[in-house]
Amino acid sequence: LNADKSKPLLNRAIAGTFAPGSTMKPIFALAALQLDLVDPVTSIYSAGFIEVPNVVDPTKKTIFRDWKKHGWVNVRTALAVSSDVFFYAVGGGYENQKGMGISKIEEWANAFGVNSPTGIDLGGEVVGNIPTPSWKERIFKESWRLGDTYNSSIGQFGFLVTPIGLLRTTAAIATNGNLITPKIRLDENGPTIKKVKLAVNDEWYKVVNEGMRMVVTEGTAKNLNSQYFNVAGKSGTAEVGIKKENIQSWIAGYFPYEKPKYAFVFLCSMGVIHE
Repeated sequence: LNADKSKPLLNRAIAGTFAPGSTMKPIFALAALQLDLVDPVTSIYSAGFIEVPNVVDPTKKTIFRDWKKHGWVNVRTALAVSSDVFFYAVGGGYENQKGMGISKIEEWANAFGVNSPTGIDLGGEVVGNIPTPSWKERIFKESWRLGDTYNSSIGQFGFLVTPIGLLRTTAAIATNGNLITPKIRLDENGPTIKKVKLAVNDEWYKVVNEGMRMVVTEGTAKNLNSQYFNVAGKSGTAEVGIKKENIQSWIAGYFPYEKPKYAFVFLCSMGVIHE
């Protein structure tokens, strides 16, 4: 079992790291609102892609694609349909839309626990990773480029999370910034709860959670729309590997939407296992 390439003894919930993809978008939606880069009705047009000058040959264009053409989207609808173009623009900037930049992407991801242990009472927990210029220089010996910021703004490139970490992040968004320490065995004092250190207006949590509810009612996770209770969530898909041979698909969310009590994460990782 220890030699099995599929690693059956690895507790993937706390010690497996995976690319989160668009499940990071609610964090960056909150950031864009709080940093006054957009308001709830600011609309950005997705033609299915954006073009920027190629860094090697400025006479040519580098294309960053959305997964489909969405037309005009605001922060709620961009979450619902998971528009990459919207988050490229608020992440790295595009045309007249100012972006937050990689330093703010790192700051906000850190604030919501992406790169820190949850503190769960199980041994062997690892942490995720947030891509930064220093990380890229260390790993790839290359300088940071605008395209790296674009890819980071949709939860790809060097982003990694554990399922338990993403669960805590999702619960924090549902509860207006409460970072809960997950426990297998509760003591009489109950769970430890810390507040996200960054200041976020409750109004912006409301807007983002409305967008996450729309993900289920009319967006990319309509299969979660239940007649018994209202669910909110965010889907995500990330292509991993040089040849993008591994697909990691997520749905993270919570319910009941009106008064969150339960959070959940589903992950399907499909690909070829290499030695």
